[in-house]
Amino acid sequence: MRKVSILIFLAMTTLILVGCGSPTPPDEVVNEYWRLFQDGDTEGALELVIEGREDEVGDLEMDMEEVDEIEEVLFERVTLEAEGYEEDGDVAIVDVAVTKPNLHETFASFFEEGFEELMVLAMEGASDEEIDEKAEEFLLEAMAEVEDISHDQQVELHLEDGEWKIYDWLFDDIEERMDELDFEDESVEGNGMDEESDEAAGDIDEGEAEVGDTVTTEAGDMTLIAQNNDIDIIETGPFRVDIEQINAVSGELNPQSAEMFGAEQLEYIQIDMQVENTSEEDSTFYAGQAQIVTNTGEQLESDMWMSDHIEGEFMGGVTQEGTLIYPLEQSQADEIETVRIVISAPQDEDWQEVGEEVDFEVEL
Repeated sequence: MRKVSILIFLAMTTLILVGCGSPTPPDEVVNEYWRLFQDGDTEGALELVIEGREDEVGDLEMDMEEVDEIEEVLFERVTLEAEGYEEDGDVAIVDVAVTKPNLHETFASFFEEGFEELMVLAMEGASDEEIDEKAEEFLLEAMAEVEDISHDQQVELHLEDGEWKIYDWLFDDIEERMDELDFEDESVEGNGMDEESDEAAGDIDEGEAEVGDTVTTEAGDMTLIAQNNDIDIIETGPFRVDIEQINAVSGELNPQSAEMFGAEQLEYIQIDMQVENTSEEDSTFYAGQAQIVTNTGEQLESDMWMSDHIEGEFMGGVTQEGTLIYPLEQSQADEIETVRIVISAPQDEDWQEVGEEVDFEVEL
């Protein structure tokens, strides 16, 4: 009789264990979430998220019918794959690899090959729709040519009712990473950059350092090699151009910046300028597109990713200022002795010149 009771107990225990089962491993949960997310099954994906954490994990309530062609191509190339995990009680940390197109190279190619043509279209009176359509065409071509890059990231999961569910991304939200291409807000004038990113990443503020000092910036550790901060104000037509300082800088990039630029070292020229339209008339003056020539024989344009954006169209009485960064391609910062600055002449609303071309040289 005792033997029968033991057998019954074992049988019931087995049934209970089989009925309970083991939770789906954390890495499989992450992979399933991403599969559902890409398939557009938002309800299924949200079931894998801790209740009440939906907004923190990411808003999936998107209308896929409103996604344009560029976003669709980008979305198809973004992947997230779990590569292992560690458990600590009711918390698991999953290692993931996030892969996406190299957006820095995409935009660099876009501005190098398409920006000038878009400007010509705008000057010829093309409609916003025509310009947007052409810009989308250039972006698609540029994105098709670049390779994918990967980021090693992590995801935090918690046990909820015996099942592993996603609690938070331990990196920028997926939605933020998708927004690296802000297609709806993009424009030719805005250079495809929003206000938050419209700041020079490696600049040294005026008075912040003396020659020989090293300053830590968003891009890394920057050493001021040479400088001139005593430059006469330039006047052309109704515009006053105040070059507050010109720096020759040698920088050691941090890992994130090194990944973006494909190099650990960055040698560059920094120009801080303030531009004022002293008249009441609206005029166009592309000081932010100033070209420079160095004594080492390099002719350079500013890097649109690292530089501030200075608007080309000035309404009457408007003053703008910003920092322009010119990465050296064949020289070192300690080789730069002079910098020649060239800016096209300002124009009125009828595209008639209202001043002289700016062309002067500064010694460092």
